[in-house]
Amino acid sequence: MIPKRLLENFSEKNGSYILPFIWYTGESKETVAAEIRAVHAGGAKEFVLENRAGDWFATDFWWDLFKFVLDTARSLDMRVWTLDDSHVNTGSANDSLSKEENAAFRAKNLRLEFMDVASYPTAGALSLPRRTAKEEIIRISAFRLNEKGKTYGEVLDLTANVTDGLCLAELPAGWWRIYFILTVDPEKCGVFKNYITMVSKDSCRHLIDEVHEKFYAHFPEYFGNTFAGFFSDEPAFGNCDGQYGPYAYELRPGQSDRMFAWWDDFPEKLAAKLSLTPEKVMELLPALWDDMEEISAEMRLAYMDLITAEWQENFSKQIGEWCEKHQVEYIGHNLEDGGAHMRSGWGCGHYFRSMSGQHMSGMDLVFEQLMPGISLFDHAMNKGSGKRESAFYHYTLPKLAASMAHLTPGMKNRALSEVFGATGWTCGAFNMHAILNLCQASGVNYFIPHAFSMSLPDHFAKQHSRKAAAGSYTPPGYCLRYLPPNFHTGGFNPQFEIFGEIIRCAQRVSHLTANAIHQPDAAIYYNAECDWMNCGRYQNLDDITMTLTRSGYDYDILPLDALAVADLSEKGCFRVNREKFRTLIVPGAEVLPAKLLEICRKFAANGISLCLAGEMPEYTECGKAEDPGWIKSSVAGVPEALRQICLPGFRMAENYPDLRHYPLIDEEGNRLIVLFNSGIAELPLRFREAGMIYDPWRNKSYHLASDVQVLLPGQKLLVFYPGISGGELPEYPEQPAKWEKLQLNYRISMKEAGSGEFRVLRENSRPVNLLKEEKLTRCCAEFKYEAEFDCERSDLRMLLIPNPGDAAEVLINGKSCGFSLGANSRFDIAGMVKKGRNHLVIRTFDNPSYVDRNGEDHIGYGAWFPLQLHGFTGELQIG
Repeated sequence: MIPKRLLENFSEKNGSYILPFIWYTGESKETVAAEIRAVHAGGAKEFVLENRAGDWFATDFWWDLFKFVLDTARSLDMRVWTLDDSHVNTGSANDSLSKEENAAFRAKNLRLEFMDVASYPTAGALSLPRRTAKEEIIRISAFRLNEKGKTYGEVLDLTANVTDGLCLAELPAGWWRIYFILTVDPEKCGVFKNYITMVSKDSCRHLIDEVHEKFYAHFPEYFGNTFAGFFSDEPAFGNCDGQYGPYAYELRPGQSDRMFAWWDDFPEKLAAKLSLTPEKVMELLPALWDDMEEISAEMRLAYMDLITAEWQENFSKQIGEWCEKHQVEYIGHNLEDGGAHMRSGWGCGHYFRSMSGQHMSGMDLVFEQLMPGISLFDHAMNKGSGKRESAFYHYTLPKLAASMAHLTPGMKNRALSEVFGATGWTCGAFNMHAILNLCQASGVNYFIPHAFSMSLPDHFAKQHSRKAAAGSYTPPGYCLRYLPPNFHTGGFNPQFEIFGEIIRCAQRVSHLTANAIHQPDAAIYYNAECDWMNCGRYQNLDDITMTLTRSGYDYDILPLDALAVADLSEKGCFRVNREKFRTLIVPGAEVLPAKLLEICRKFAANGISLCLAGEMPEYTECGKAEDPGWIKSSVAGVPEALRQICLPGFRMAENYPDLRHYPLIDEEGNRLIVLFNSGIAELPLRFREAGMIYDPWRNKSYHLASDVQVLLPGQKLLVFYPGISGGELPEYPEQPAKWEKLQLNYRISMKEAGSGEFRVLRENSRPVNLLKEEKLTRCCAEFKYEAEFDCERSDLRMLLIPNPGDAAEVLINGKSCGFSLGANSRFDIAGMVKKGRNHLVIRTFDNPSYVDRNGEDHIGYGAWFPLQLHGFTGELQIG
């Protein structure tokens, strides 16, 4: 029996899982309405409106425009979300914190300066550190140092000794380290100087008052129907210089040159966590920056535990609860790059806590973060000689989002990702589809394509009348009007038709997986606490996720909070929400949190297998670490160690490292496995059991006998239903036993973007490299290849184009055989070829990568992917 959701896909009656950004930069209502219709035509049923330029957000002009947007969407049966601030990043509260009456809501930070003194003894004065007029020294402490440079013993409070710009000091003989703790001048925080702070409930509430409440005051009748809710984009602690980059991503305790978020009640809150007095907390606070024996790990763990819990309660949950009260939902994502998901600065400190109040988990795949097909090593970006951590984006990040959705009941299994943003035009149809496939095979099921923009590249702008309603004001800051790919491009993008096919395909896959229950093989501990303490080596999470995935194991990533409330009522396993686990994998570390070891002892007593991947812990923040019953292994040896405990829940006849699988059970009890080839080579798959194969690109299902080989091309996705016969379905189409070359000459025509007519480029021509032969290095077009061929067979079932650039469509005798993407594109031609003379048309589609090239400005067209061929080269094969 064919599953219900599959039948709904066949009739295109599936749900809504795609909600692209629409960027507003001052256009007229007519232009906005046309763009909304383009989003609808592209296959999406909702969108997120983002103010991307002027200072009109939350003004009368904005309310009038937004009502028009709501009414236009309602007429198309679409839903509308909005970014919850006047610009990226969420947290400026519509730039209201620059006003002096809102000064109480601004973020506060502390920083450290320190100096060492050799006292004989010293009876004199110490110079105070350089500081601005807005910075205040709040604490001066002197600690003894041993011969290893570690603090110990006696502590002297010198705070009251400041006189006339000096610190008077009478230090006993010995080595001393003097710590100066200062407040931070807001100017040092760059863009974050006038932002809310996550460590104050009142400050976070100010954002709600300035944005959410005002939307509700203007549009209460739309809430819960046409208006779907709010999207937070990259909120942050902001205790950094406000610049993207390593300084902002790698901020963690134990770094003496950093600033840290602070609030007036922190001494009391930290005192409660550490069982100290507030005075003692301030005395020992330098351990947040510097290595101080016996206290650094405990202080840093307590501090990070505090600020991430504050974010959870003050920001995420407060907004989520407000939205629920007003019948809308709250979604968004934080900055995850470079470990920022477990750090402060531009990060959120703790991925899971930071969005626990949201109704979907969130993540972001933009710029050059992910290269389809490159996952074993860090990939070079053709930009500043830089590289990206491929393993994080391929193996860890999507699993973080999926795990969060699985573990949080209120998220209803919904994991959301921004995709494609600022990857440039060179991220064409094939790469877009590959990125979506990777995410969906990892458990992500909602997407925000980034972005539909009504501002056009210069090449097309002269052909287009852009009617503005709000002048041509371009404000300072982060207001780029378009970051390719922007999909519709005023109708000038030849690949927009293909983009719609990609979106509809993604909707189909998500419809099958979004409400199904994940069936993981293991759980991996989310080791944020090890990063927070920063008191020794610890195993990179990415090494473990990559090793497990490439060994055929599926997993969820679980934070300490989830492990602490796990249900142990069933012997030999634990449950969190609807997920069930028999094995917990802990990344090795010199120092592990004491709470984790306590949980592990409980798990071991319940018969749950514990695998330690990497280094054995020596300490916790409280003292020596004791073995709770680990199965010890190197990271590379984890798969073999697991095989002694349990085999993967789903296995192929052969193991392919590039084959990813995502196992589920749907509402009707059907098993389904999402299969994805993450490599570049085709995989000849043979299944251990018969079942049904669903191809979401073609929206067709096939019966699969157990001995049939399925060829899965690189970056392609299929869904396998084990044990469902689908007897009334056609057999899965095997590859022809023998391919024959179809050598043809073609009339080659092109229709440039913006023109309505094809013009003949070459008559009676072989398929040649048009870049070279026709010098089309500044061309954006659709190409058409026309030919006729004679055939004596009517049983031909497959046609292959060896190198068709980004996307192609085949038509035989006037009937479409569908679209295909990427190299070695195959087309199902069964029943299409007749005996005798046949007419063949092949269409291929550029995007604007060849025409929207801005020299050194890599953001324009993108320099990270190769530009695809026009048309195709090589001889067709048929069989």
